[in-house]
Amino acid sequence: MAEPAESGIDWDETVDVLCVGTGPGVLSYGLFCAANDLDVLIVESDELDPQTAQWRASMTEDLGDVVPTAHLSLIGAEPDLIGRINDRTKLEPFVGEELRLWSADCAASAFGVMLTEVPDLERMRTADGQFITAGVVGPYRVDGPTPGAALSRWLREQADDLLGPASDRLAGLVTDEGRIAGVELHTEDGPRRIAATRGVAIGVGPVPDAWPEQPEFDGVTVDVAVVSRTAGRLARVELLRR
Repeated sequence: MAEPAESGIDWDETVDVLCVGTGPGVLSYGLFCAANDLDVLIVESDELDPQTAQWRASMTEDLGDVVPTAHLSLIGAEPDLIGRINDRTKLEPFVGEELRLWSADCAASAFGVMLTEVPDLERMRTADGQFITAGVVGPYRVDGPTPGAALSRWLREQADDLLGPASDRLAGLVTDEGRIAGVELHTEDGPRRIAATRGVAIGVGPVPDAWPEQPEFDGVTVDVAVVSRTAGRLARVELLRR
């Protein structure tokens, strides 16, 4: 279990990472963190409370109008020789308009996730020479012509042990000295405050009622990964072929 957060807030529980939502981005990030020995709690919630929705909107308002998409991406990627990103690593100049466009793509994607803290992900280089950071969830064989739907079901099954009670609902974010330190939940036993020492993950893109067909992915064995850019707080699920 995570150590209790050092603050003046009276927390009922402390975890490392708290994920809110039902989309594949939230589930994938929770699974990645759990595989790296972090204590994870996933709160399934189809709708955000007004305060959290307003915060999420404020974090994406400079991205302009985005067109929702539920298409899944398949890319080739290999670990970069520099290795994992840390404070001593020289960062590539992935900034400005290019980063804004990437963030907008994540915000529009049904596979998108927003993170309150920058995660520690592995630096990789794609087949076309782009640098990404990726948190690999694990191997997966695409089954059927609608990979988004199949992958969402698979992730939900894998994350079953990380899910909180189905009756719990997000009441709002809890801040401490300007930092999002955790959340407050509505539970059957009343309000409950949960600290998240390594950040909160919130789904961004709308999950569709019907997933698009992408039959070209059927039968392909890949790695499922949460993909972002250096120092980015917006990420999305992609399929990696290595």
